[in-house]
Amino acid sequence: MSDLFDYQLEDTGPVECLGQTFPNEQARREYYLKLLAEKLKDQEFRKTEGFPIGTDQDILALSDPPYYTVNRPGFLGGSNL
Repeated sequence: MSDLFDYQLEDTGPVECLGQTFPNEQARREYYLKLLAEKLKDQEFRKTEGFPIGTDQDILALSDPPYYTVNRPGFLGGSNL
């Protein structure tokens, strides 16, 4: 059985996101997941009201930053990140 979140995005060429250009959608996703993974190491950040209970891997698997995250990382609106 395949992991629901284990997929490769189709290479459609350059992608612009929040003023940055990436070679493709996979590169964009990897970049923002790495930023989110770093932010998850911050114990103060984890004290944010409504922060999900789960492992870092679970939180990252359910996220597609900066468009959607299971927590509020602040990619949009200039908050925590």
